[in-house]
Amino acid sequence: MYDVDAEGDRAHIKMTLTTPGCPMAAVILDNVKQKVESIDGIKKAEVELVWDPPWTPDRISKEVKYD
Repeated sequence: MYDVDAEGDRAHIKMTLTTPGCPMAAVILDNVKQKVESIDGIKKAEVELVWDPPWTPDRISKEVKYD
């Protein structure tokens, strides 16, 4: 997730995937949309897939990174 903006009952999410050829892209984007729309007060979510900045392993948070 690169950005989440909520205004009123709408949310706009900018996110990326690890690779443009991800075979799970449609499923992941749909799951994000459904989960966000299940939040109280959010009726409509738009998920925008972006590629800039590109994803790299450096973006993995320390909390979930394996050493």
